[in-house]
Amino acid sequence: MFFPSDRVNLLLPDDKEIVRQAAESIKALHPSIVRIADEPTVAGGANPRSADPRFEAVEAELIADGVDQKLLARAALTDLDAKVGPADNRRVEIRLFTK
Repeated sequence: MFFPSDRVNLLLPDDKEIVRQAAESIKALHPSIVRIADEPTVAGGANPRSADPRFEAVEAELIADGVDQKLLARAALTDLDAKVGPADNRRVEIRLFTK
């Protein structure tokens, strides 16, 4: 999902639906870990005050949708040069991993 730079931690109804669908997949697939990947904080780059609220907003919504908090971990996006989503938006991905 994408967070505009002026909406660092607010999930809109469409965002909440994406998280709800992810939560349903998590509960159905029983992954060993779920990584919430967002843009890392880098000097001169992403706003360090924005990265944590994006992660926390997605984490809180997953928990509200019934996902066990023990499954959730933060990860950094590694493909920052990928041309995806609207310009000037920050991306967050929900990734499921099994053993």
